[in-house]
Amino acid sequence: MIDKSKITGAQFLFTIACFLQSSTIITSFFVKISLHDSFIVILTGFVVILPVLFMFLYIMKSFSGRNLIQINDIVFGKILGKLISFFYLFFFISLCSLNLGDMGNFVINTFMIKTPISVIIILFMILCVWAVRNGLHVVTRYNIFLSLLITIAIIIDTILVFNLFNLQNFLPFFDLSINRYIHATHTIATIPFGEILVILMIIPNVKLDHKKIKKYFFIGFLIGVISLLVVVFREIAVLGDALALFSFPSFETIKLIDLGTSFNRLEIIFAFVLVMLFFSKVVLLLYVTVIAFAQIFNLTSFKAYVLSIGIIIIVYTLNIYPSAMKHDFAGSNIHPVHWTLIEIILPFITFIIILIKNSIKKGHQANDR
Repeated sequence: MIDKSKITGAQFLFTIACFLQSSTIITSFFVKISLHDSFIVILTGFVVILPVLFMFLYIMKSFSGRNLIQINDIVFGKILGKLISFFYLFFFISLCSLNLGDMGNFVINTFMIKTPISVIIILFMILCVWAVRNGLHVVTRYNIFLSLLITIAIIIDTILVFNLFNLQNFLPFFDLSINRYIHATHTIATIPFGEILVILMIIPNVKLDHKKIKKYFFIGFLIGVISLLVVVFREIAVLGDALALFSFPSFETIKLIDLGTSFNRLEIIFAFVLVMLFFSKVVLLLYVTVIAFAQIFNLTSFKAYVLSIGIIIIVYTLNIYPSAMKHDFAGSNIHPVHWTLIEIILPFITFIIILIKNSIKKGHQANDR
């Protein structure tokens, strides 16, 4: 491993939880499709992605101590393995850029309205570069605190807007076309659930055996899913189908909290919590991108390339989409299709080849006996 630092089971668990909880900020990419039935597609998306998660863990179990890039070299050979790893590298870079852009848009639309987005993105990336240069233990150090903080914030937010709940907003059930349910389920299964593929890059750094890794993996994933479910339920109960009008419906819901003049603009406090959550995701994505780059090119160290890759991601972020509307459209209609290849099809091919090789190996062992 290029980075030999190790993380605890708790850090691993809450890194997964934080990764998914960060998606509670931006739900517009699928709620605009499924509207008041969005909480239903979260459940169907979870059911759809569940076999994929087991597939991920089987791949990692088959090559203990190796990350995804290293496994590609073993399964497909050096040349084809590198080619496939380039697809994953592009995926990591794109995810990092898209989430960095989301963070920038969130900040300038909430509490730093007059600040150029480029300034926000550059300053944010400087922090991410510093964290990544110090290794995985620094990247994941505060995720336990952040996950607990956002969980408490979600609970408090939900209690404070409870008086605005209108259960009529959930009716009528299942009145959308089947195509919209399939579309929304596919979208959430790939964004954010399928994005958990990036965790396969850090599993070798976890100080646990495979059984405990599997347990912690699913606990962290469930925390993220439940958090997303509660937030979307709250959005629907308060905003109804009007949630489709906003880029950040969860924040719009929080803005409706009214505790009197003494607690005006309470949402700013929660905005800072959400920004810290964004940081936990972007810094992990930058770390995974740098590690993948270093391993693809057989480099002995990753620290010297963190700043260069950070600059590339900044440039990519500032030029990938000219507007938030086009970003939302791509998140709902384009990226889910592209991500299906990276998150499901390529791992499935890897999974099948591993099964075939294991079957042949067992056959040879049986013949030797």
